[in-house]
Amino acid sequence: MASHLEASYVALFAGLLGAGAVVALSVPALRYAHDAAVSRRGLVALVLATLLVALAAVALLGIAAADPSVVLPVVAVTAGLRLASPALLYWRVREASEARRGWSGVRVLLVVAFLGIAGLLVAERSGAFAGAMSLAVLGSDRLLMALGASVLFVRFAFRARPRDATEWRPIWIGAILLGVAFLLVAPYAFPGFADVYLVSGIIGWAVGATVAVLDR
Repeated sequence: MASHLEASYVALFAGLLGAGAVVALSVPALRYAHDAAVSRRGLVALVLATLLVALAAVALLGIAAADPSVVLPVVAVTAGLRLASPALLYWRVREASEARRGWSGVRVLLVVAFLGIAGLLVAERSGAFAGAMSLAVLGSDRLLMALGASVLFVRFAFRARPRDATEWRPIWIGAILLGVAFLLVAPYAFPGFADVYLVSGIIGWAVGATVAVLDR
């Protein structure tokens, strides 16, 4: 039953990864097609090539499910995103709230929240939680991490291609799909690396709290 559930999560991860890549790449791909005056046949070929890349990702992850060592790059990316996401989430909140009154109070609340989540993850790793409480702690952590990762993907996309910033909706949708794939679904798809997810999360939230404390 567990292996069947994990296979379902692997399929979901692959689907989100492929869909996120297709949506995020649609803006630069279509812009390139327009700028290069590609013919209708060329545009169809471009779309098909993008879909083939997505299908290749699904096939690769299907193979990876049978050999845990093959998914190490996915686990490494997930751990890296978990280390960076809380700080990115803080900066995104700061950008949206810094000019408003009461920002200093919000910053203090963020520090307390980040340290609280890190503490909950420490308790989770020590086995203090079980059942619904454990699921709630892990689910909240991963959902917030996915939001922070989405910010990272959007920042990278806009810096790489600033001209696409006006077409922000597809890029944000693609970033959210990728963030959910790596930060929310991957830990369930590849549960053999639970300690890696927990430790990287503890460090990530602690780093986010430190960034918030030192930020002036």
